Formats: sequence, C-alpha cells, structure tokens
Amino acid sequence: MLVGSHLSIAGGMHLAIHDAVRLGLDCVQVFTKNQRQWKWKPLTDDETTNFRAAVTEAGWHVHPERHLVSHNSYLVNLASPDADMRAKSRALQLQETERCEQLGIPSCVMHPGAHLGKAGIAADEEAGIRRLVVELDAIHQSTKGYRTVTCIENTVGSGTNLGGPLEHLARIRGAVKNPERVAFCFDTCHATAYGHDTSTPAKAKSFWQSFESIVGRAHVRVIHVNDSKGAIGSHLDRHEHLGGGACGKPCFAAIAHMSAFRHVPMIMETPKEGKLRGRDPDRANAAWLRALSLVMLTSVALTLMSGCRPWAKSDTELTAARVGAIAPTAEESDRLRRAQGVADRGDYQEALVEFRSLLAENPRLVDVQVAVGSLTLEQGDIRAAQRSYE
Repeated sequence: MLVGSHLSIAGGMHLAIHDAVRLGLDCVQVFTKNQRQWKWKPLTDDETTNFRAAVTEAGWHVHPERHLVSHNSYLVNLASPDADMRAKSRALQLQETERCEQLGIPSCVMHPGAHLGKAGIAADEEAGIRRLVVELDAIHQSTKGYRTVTCIENTVGSGTNLGGPLEHLARIRGAVKNPERVAFCFDTCHATAYGHDTSTPAKAKSFWQSFESIVGRAHVRVIHVNDSKGAIGSHLDRHEHLGGGACGKPCFAAIAHMSAFRHVPMIMETPKEGKLRGRDPDRANAAWLRALSLVMLTSVALTLMSGCRPWAKSDTELTAARVGAIAPTAEESDRLRRAQGVADRGDYQEALVEFRSLLAENPRLVDVQVAVGSLTLEQGDIRAAQRSYE
C-alpha cells in the first residue's frame, strides 16, 4: 500500500518531495501553481531540474505513477455552458497538463465541473458531460504523445456538480476519443457525502461490486483517502481525520485490503493543523491507514503458515477496548511494515521468517491479528491469500 499526502510547494516544488520522505510517506500530491489564479508563470529550468532530482533521490523515478500526483486548479470548469469560461478552463487545464509532462508527473487530478443548469435534470447533466468530453478531446489533441493522464475525481454531487453518480465517470471515459488518457481519482469523503454507504463490510463489498461493473477498479489511478465531516448523503465536502468521520472503518479497510489498489497512490487531504494523537497529523493518519493493511497481511501470513482452508475464525468477540489493549507496539508495527515490503517484492519466505520471529516473541499479537482479520474479511481461501501478495 502506498500512502501519501497533499503537501505544500512553498519554497519550491522539490521541497514537497523532501517533506514526503521526511514524513515517511510513499507518494505525494501537489499543486504545480497557485490553484486559485488564472495566471501562471512558466516553469523555470531550475524548478524542473530540482523537482526531478528530488524524485530521483527519493527513488520514485522508476515508477512515478505510484508516487507523483498533481491536482489541477479549482477554477477549471470544462462542463460550463459559457463558452468563454470553457476557453479559459481549457487553457488552464492544457497548461497544467504541460507542466505535469515537464515535471514527469504521470497523473493530474481534476474535478469534472458543474453543468450550471437545473440540479437533478438528466438532460442538463448529459449536456455538461458532452461539453466536458469535447474539451478533454481538444486538450488531448494538443498534447499527443504526452504520458500524463487526466484523473477525473468523483464529487459530493452538490448543486449542479457532475461526478456524484458513478455513471457520470463511466460516461465521460466512454465518450472521449482517447480513453487511455483518462482515468479516475476516487475520493472516500466525496463518495460518502454523495450517498455511497461503505460504513459496514457488507455495504463496502456491495459498493465495490457496483463500482467494478460500472466504472472498473482498473481505471482508478489515484485514491484520495479522507474521512467525512458530513453524514452519509449530506453532500458536504468537508474532510476529517481518518477514523474520525462518517465514512466508517470498513470504508478504508476495503481499500487497504484490495490487491487492485496495491500500487495506487493513496493521497490524504486531511486536516494538517496542530497534533493528532500527539504526532504530526500526516504521520498519525498514515499510521492509522497502514495498520489496516498490516492486520490483513498478518492474517494472510498466518493462513499461509498454517495452511488453513478456509480462513482462521475467531470464536471470541472482540471489543474495541480489547483490540486496543493488545495492539502492536510501534516497534512491532515497523517490523510488520518491513515484512510487508519484502512480501510485496515477492520474497514470501523471507517475509514469513520475519512474521514467525515476531509472532514467536508476542503470541498475544497472533490472537488480535487473526481475530481482527476475521472481522474485516468476510470470506477467503488460500488462493485469495496468495493473490493478496501479488
């Protein structure tokens, strides 16, 4: 799992890479310019060189699509019925695509925009989608051969904004002339606030089955992991710390456990003010999310070690208090994370040696990880366990 954050470019874009590494993050999202201004300054040679050097220093140049994301300007509205607004938006989005190409950023997130007709009227929504598609085609025509992919983000669906229903995303990609240039950014807060309920394991499973049939997980290139201050269906775009909002732990567990998203950058856009559990908020939120992945990985390791078919089941009811009482220590979490990295590289035996060593030292950790694993995984078998290592 690749966990990152949207970081400031104050002082230079390359500093965002350094900050991400300092915070122990795997990826980063940036604005390449002031996101609230129509004007822009061309990138200087020094800016481009420094950014690319920082990426190489971090080791992110090998698979940049796993580590680097830009977010376009909030001013862009390619679905607007106003021709002048569309022209300004097209120019700004074209410039952002060119900047990403210069910097070597493979994914550019953008909101689909607002149709500005009557809310909830299908004809107005379709007209907005058609306008958006025309503008995307024009941008792609002007940037032939570029590797940067436009990632359309789902929205809370407030007012006349497109992107709340999954069908909007599917229709946009299905209508453009170069669908390989369009992918998606899935935002957990936006999905919840729109009304997609993933707050229980069963509801999360049902949602992702629908998502697969309508959109396709293979087309998700970026994930925004944010909890929601607003209730399910509130249409309120307010982000909260992970685990502190309406999304529900199963929402994030489903994403953390999905092998299809193993190499998809998961970008936090959570509050950054003050401290969270005594730590930098990005560090604390990243640790919370990684813990969900570690729970599954340990369960997988135990299944492989024991050869159990199907998954181990716990006959003991676990309360939140009991889980917290025997949660892994910081040192144990670090060791589990290292073992996960080894497993991700395909060296299962070396990873299992570390698991066996850790579990031999702390048998109580076995109980909690297996039990929580059984609560977060509804079913599985040895083949599914093996696929999770892929």
